This record gives sequence, C-alpha cells and structure tokens, in this order.
Amino acid sequence: MSDWAVRGLGAFYLAGGVMVMAALAKGRLAEAMLEALSGGTRTKHRVRFLLLAAGAVLTATSGLAALTLSRWTVALMLANVAMQGLWLAWAHRHFPPGDEDDALGRRRTINAAVGFLAATVIVLWLQRSGQVRLDGGGWSEAALAALALAMTVWTARVWSEGGLGPGVRAIGTDAEENEPPAFDPPCNVRLEPAFGCWPLWDQDTGRNVDPANLGLPQALVDRVRAFEDATLDATDADHPDGPTIVDKAARGRLETEAAAICHALAEIYGGDNVCWRLPGDG
Repeated sequence: MSDWAVRGLGAFYLAGGVMVMAALAKGRLAEAMLEALSGGTRTKHRVRFLLLAAGAVLTATSGLAALTLSRWTVALMLANVAMQGLWLAWAHRHFPPGDEDDALGRRRTINAAVGFLAATVIVLWLQRSGQVRLDGGGWSEAALAALALAMTVWTARVWSEGGLGPGVRAIGTDAEENEPPAFDPPCNVRLEPAFGCWPLWDQDTGRNVDPANLGLPQALVDRVRAFEDATLDATDADHPDGPTIVDKAARGRLETEAAAICHALAEIYGGDNVCWRLPGDG
C-alpha cells in the first residue's frame, strides 16, 4: 500500500512539473513582448525564467522517480525543495507582489512549496521506516535521464524562441533597422541606456546602435550590457517628469562605471569622440 501511495504522489508531481513547463512556454512570448517595451530582457528576468524552468524539471523528474520507486527519488525531491526555496527567496527580493492578485499568487506558490516539502518528508519517512523500498534502477534511471534531457532541450527552445537573447528590443521594429550598416560605423558615440533602445548612440546622427555590431571586444560588449541592465534596474520608467534614476546610492556607482566604459571606448574612438549620459540627465 505504501508503494502505491508513493507512486500516486509521483504521478501527481510528474504531471504537475510538465504542466508548469507548458505554462512557462505558453507565457514566454507574451512576457518577452512586454519586456521589449520596457527595454529588453534584463538579468533578473533571465534568472526568474531559469529558476522556474529548473523547478519544473526537478518537479517532473522527482515525480517520475517516485512513480518508478527509483533510488534517486529522495535526492531529487530534496533538490526540488531547495530549488523552490531558492526561487521564493529570489522572488521576494526581486519580484515583490505588485497587487492583491500577485500576493494571492505568491501565497499559492508558497503553499505548493510547503506541500511538496511535506510530501518529501512523508516519502523519506516511509523509506527510513522500511515501509517502501526505493531501489529502482536500470530502465528507471534511463527514463529519468530521458525526461530530464527532453525537458532541458524544451527549456532551451523556449529560451531561444521566447526572446531571452540580447536581440529583444522595441516591438514593431525590424532588428536590421536598428543595426548600424557595416560600411557606416559611428565615429562619435554616446553611452546612454534607455528603455526600448540599445545602450549606444551615434552622437552625430542620433542613430541607435547595437554594441555587438561595432566590432568591439566581447568583454567590452558584455560590460556595456551589464551596465545597461544595472542602469535600467535603477530607473523609474513611469516618473511623471520622465525616466529618472530612483536609487541615489546607485547613481555614484553607475557614474563611475559609465566613466570607466567610456575610457575603454576612448581607446578605440578617441577621447573627444566618446561621452555618456544617464536616464533623466539633461
């Protein structure tokens, strides 16, 4: 009887993990469009997607492990408990509920995590008390590996098609329209992160340019994008007087980083051909 109780829990969580992944995939495109309207996908959105996807994979694989009484059942369930705790801690810091509906959804997520923790404790107790043997191997482990691989590939496909890459920008524009022509690179550049735009501008023409298309060292491109993420995270897009840096403590750090990036750009374009500006600066 205990075996079937564990198998029942496994079937429930296997189905639940697959449903979470399906919902994540279904909502990714719409979410990417909203993010594009506010300046593209930021680091915290990438982390949120990856944590949720990892939780879905662990929920499904731990469910399959319990369903087949695999020897990996407890380990996978404990890993899932840890992942759910990590997600809740991250969400509490970076995605606080914005309204009552969000708060209700967060409470449901917490309740689900507590329920899975209780299920894990029950399975562990049944194993330790000898009421159920979790020693399945062979085909069970092959099935677990196949499921984990399939869901990981699915996650990568959703990641790619959902717009988590650096190319997500303003809705309704062709990417090629925002890229500088290869034969006409800017000679005078301005570093200025802005919502819905790339962080670099042609100071002479006002053209918005993608740093990845300028032949810059990859380390410098990555630094510019990290600066863009940090700046937009500290910017109030809905301020009545226009976008403004709302975190005073962040301004000094951002100004220092902007100056350092421009110093590196000056080695390529010349000291008189590089400048920077933060959102809200006149």
